[in-house]
Amino acid sequence: MRIRLLIIIFILITGNLFAQKLYVWCPKNQIATPRQGFLEKDTIDLVVFDGRILTPKSKVECTSEETINQLTDFIRRTYPSTTINILKSNQ
Repeated sequence: MRIRLLIIIFILITGNLFAQKLYVWCPKNQIATPRQGFLEKDTIDLVVFDGRILTPKSKVECTSEETINQLTDFIRRTYPSTTINILKSNQ
């Protein structure tokens, strides 16, 4: 009886260790509410970088470029009257 119990516990622990995945956050499509007249004719230099830590067990559904593009597009749609310059993170 004890041996069966130990075998069951061992199977549950090892199965759980190998089955775990870490799901990585990806931005979803959002509806931007345009803020007309806010920051009108201003220029903004924007730097966006992906600071996620990706491990070998991570389940990634979007690339860094997709994440950065979605965030910058959202900001541009929110402030349409503003000139937004997207800079690389090394500048």
